[in-house]
Amino acid sequence: MRPRSRLCAFAASCLVAGLAGGQLPSATPTPAPIVIPPNAVGPAAEASARAQLTPIEATSYLGMVACGSPEASAVGARILEEGGNAIDAAVATSLALGVAEPGQSGLGGQTFILIYLAGGRAVAIDGAVAAPLHSKREELRRLSDLGQTTGYPMAATPGTLAALALAAERYGSRPLEALIAPAIELAMMGSHMTPFQRTSLEHYVDRARSSPYTAALYLKDGRKLWEPEHRFCQSDLGRTLWRLADQGWREFYSGRIAREIVKDMKANRAFLQYGDLDQYRAVERVPLRGSFRGYEVLSFPPPCAGAAVIETLQILDHFPEKRLRSASTDAVHLMIEAQRIGATDENNILTIDSAFTKTAISRDQALRRAQLIRFDRPISTEVIAGVKGGDWRDRDTTQISVVDRFGNAVSLTQSLGRGFGACTATPGLGFPYNASIESYELDFPASRYYLFPLRRLFTSIAPTIVLKKGRPFLVVGSAGSGHIGPAIVSTIVNVVDRRMRLGDALAAPRALWGGGQVLIELAPPITPETVLALDKRGFEGIRLTTFPAADWGLTSSGGVNAVLVRDDGTMVGGCDPRRGGAPVGACATPAPPPPPPAPGPAARRPRAGGAGGGGRA
Repeated sequence: MRPRSRLCAFAASCLVAGLAGGQLPSATPTPAPIVIPPNAVGPAAEASARAQLTPIEATSYLGMVACGSPEASAVGARILEEGGNAIDAAVATSLALGVAEPGQSGLGGQTFILIYLAGGRAVAIDGAVAAPLHSKREELRRLSDLGQTTGYPMAATPGTLAALALAAERYGSRPLEALIAPAIELAMMGSHMTPFQRTSLEHYVDRARSSPYTAALYLKDGRKLWEPEHRFCQSDLGRTLWRLADQGWREFYSGRIAREIVKDMKANRAFLQYGDLDQYRAVERVPLRGSFRGYEVLSFPPPCAGAAVIETLQILDHFPEKRLRSASTDAVHLMIEAQRIGATDENNILTIDSAFTKTAISRDQALRRAQLIRFDRPISTEVIAGVKGGDWRDRDTTQISVVDRFGNAVSLTQSLGRGFGACTATPGLGFPYNASIESYELDFPASRYYLFPLRRLFTSIAPTIVLKKGRPFLVVGSAGSGHIGPAIVSTIVNVVDRRMRLGDALAAPRALWGGGQVLIELAPPITPETVLALDKRGFEGIRLTTFPAADWGLTSSGGVNAVLVRDDGTMVGGCDPRRGGAPVGACATPAPPPPPPAPGPAARRPRAGGAGGGGRA
């Protein structure tokens, strides 16, 4: 047993000094021990930590969109009001979010779309970034040794637009150009940065300044932050979107825009070439399926981490609801261990050989893993391999959740990798490129992250949909790097086992496993006594933060946006108060769809809409 003096002076500073402005400490592979002195334990300390986040909720009977930007959510809600389906709304919201949240998403990134259609079919659309064909590991090692994590060489082939186009063409009811139009309007007329977006830009301001064009896009005079009330008009991005609406989305991958991208990449010694764009295709995959407390759980297959979400929930399903519903140390212990097993198995088993996927997330497998959990100590590394800890990566991902009145649902997660991606953009195009090349492994060929040409990057992203009696019940996804899956699981457990309202479920403090460490938001029902007990049981590497932490530190614990459907059909949208945003419900009587265009050579054949979800299989 470690002496009590090893436990966390750090938590005392959380409670007394406000954690030095609320910033999380930097993660390290071997974190310093945490010490909680005796005077930080007890009713007085608990009372001092009662600050809570304010839940963010909205309700509607006609459709709901939840994402990190109020203006982008409003775009999706307007599509629903006009008679579009959830796929239409998700695509339009995604494009608008690339305007309103340029630090987390956009045309230069990757997008994963989990779709549930009212008829019972589900599909996963993979728009992952891919390693350029002519990537050079030796050059990347040299750049890594120099500490370079941004710049043109870090850009992998973007997949966002291809994924959105595939979703719209096969399952939407509106032509893609109609779904691009609101994003054009937002870019030209301007959008306001949310407090989270402003904090994100402030956090990455030095990166933004490294590129004169990127700096000009987002900074005043290319150097300073704009005033909080500033309206960002992005005319270059608006013109790019207009060209895509006019010429078609393939303009990005094989047309004039593609040639402009490639010319700029070549001038800046990047690896991305015309062939990488021209050959890129979004891919339809079969969603993973599992169960929890009688609900069916759908989540995204490799290259995403939906298997970890499903296995974690199925492990928890082997324990009584009342154990998780309590505020005990055992409840926190169980959540951490189940998350740890799920992350470990997903990392070490599920994506090495796709043939293992169904077996590894079976209920029998979950039972065998659940039997490893003991409440007097954590599972030893000899029994279960640990996930290697490392430097904490940026957590710049964003989530869109949508449900329509027809019974269709979409969970869509997209990312640029790092904040503002590679912090490079082709002059005149107006969007930053991803920085995903830095996430590939350069030295170990057996790693699933090893840099092979054209290889899609594995990611912790996990769009998820929970079904109740075959209908959408909870549409959920998260930002937060290695904490994405645990944050999703925490939300589902809060709703299903702890029977919380959605807003409360998103605002509650979390205990998360990720990157070889335990992250705990220190607030009731998680108390200093809980942390002392976990340390006494043998948990190591615990990181604490006050709750709510200030500014950027809070985002380590995820960024869940979700929609819940009540039994009476009311749709409740919720956004994670750690990042802000706003759910927006459809609030007007849906208008009938517009008439099809007049016959002619250029006329587009109308697609099916409404409850059927549209499109060909």
